[in-house]
Amino acid sequence: MPTVTVLTHLHARLLHNNTRVNRKFVYMPYQLLTRLCRMPLPVIFSDVEDIHKLRALSAAELVVADIPSTLYARPTVQYASSAVALSVTTRGHIAAGIP
Repeated sequence: MPTVTVLTHLHARLLHNNTRVNRKFVYMPYQLLTRLCRMPLPVIFSDVEDIHKLRALSAAELVVADIPSTLYARPTVQYASSAVALSVTTRGHIAAGIP
């Protein structure tokens, strides 16, 4: 049941930020969340897709992360530097189902 609540919250945050939402994008950050729960933190991400996922998790308050500023170079999005996942919140551990 907490997963449904968190997904709804994630959808609301993404829509509030005028971010395009599709089902595949919403569920994929949870795979990253599960990985973050199981690895020692902090972790540095330089892949654009991972930074997008980390941004979504941070917006949903599931992780604490340092996200770089966005450089808009159409048609793609680029980031000024790497992102750093600092910690997984209690809410993030609950959403991942990992204590």
